[in-house]
Amino acid sequence: AMFMSAALVGGLLFQLPIGRLSDRLDRRGVLLGTTLLGGLTAIGLALGPALPFPALLGAIFLYYGFTSTLYPLSLAYANDYLEHDDVITMGSGFVLAFSVGAALGPIAASLTMRWTGPSGLFLFEILVASGLTLFTLWRMRVRMWAGIIKKDPYVALPDAHAPVIVSELDPRASVSENYDTGADTLVTPNTHLTDVDVETTSAEFLEADGARSTDVPEEPSA
Repeated sequence: AMFMSAALVGGLLFQLPIGRLSDRLDRRGVLLGTTLLGGLTAIGLALGPALPFPALLGAIFLYYGFTSTLYPLSLAYANDYLEHDDVITMGSGFVLAFSVGAALGPIAASLTMRWTGPSGLFLFEILVASGLTLFTLWRMRVRMWAGIIKKDPYVALPDAHAPVIVSELDPRASVSENYDTGADTLVTPNTHLTDVDVETTSAEFLEADGARSTDVPEEPSA
């Protein structure tokens, strides 16, 4: 229980600092560093019987802390090169690749343990880390990093904004006085009147108002 707890705590605590570091440096360099450090700690775990228990706890803490950041770092690195329309396709590809690795990894690790003993689990991890290190170095040579263009900071919207949006979409909401709604049409006011049109409209209104006042019969005098 303490061994698994140390691994989970390491995976939790390493996410934020390594993520912040990758936002300021080349993500590939951060990815390379975490892979190398994860492989080095795996070497210490492969020597498990020769290490005291506190050292094993520290090694699994560091190992899982570094390796648990590989997936989000790779995801962030891929997003640096993508257009907005390709985000969903890339995300589905990452999930598929992760699923294939999650299915085949335990089989390969168990076969390695069968051939080499209990330490074969971490020997397999060393092999995987070595392959990922070589792949990262190759990608750093053949492609320039997209870099980080200025990004807007994340803004959390309060829940108070939600009722406002709902009220605007609700057909039962009151209609503005500037609009005249009919059975099937929505007539908007004419906002493109010229000065001549305004003067003509005002004159017609005054003339019509005067005509209505002359049509009213006078009351008989007592």
